[in-house]
Amino acid sequence: MGKRTARWAKAHRARLALTQPQLAEAADISLSTVTRLERGDPVRDYVLEALENLFADERPSEDGQKPQSAGQNHHFQLTIYQDLLR
Repeated sequence: MGKRTARWAKAHRARLALTQPQLAEAADISLSTVTRLERGDPVRDYVLEALENLFADERPSEDGQKPQSAGQNHHFQLTIYQDLLR
């Protein structure tokens, strides 16, 4: 996480005219998670996915690269484990 992700979340929350508690409820996450996210603190991938779905926008990358969705990452990990089990 970082400043870009925090700005992205704040900007979309403002665009939707939501308070932090309203965003937490709409995304089905805790208020403390919204607070941490908007400070730039780390949050779990499912939180970012929920917000991407709610905002209909992909989050920005902190390093200028397009972020890989958690779903793609989990598929990659599953493939590796499947290969190891064979």
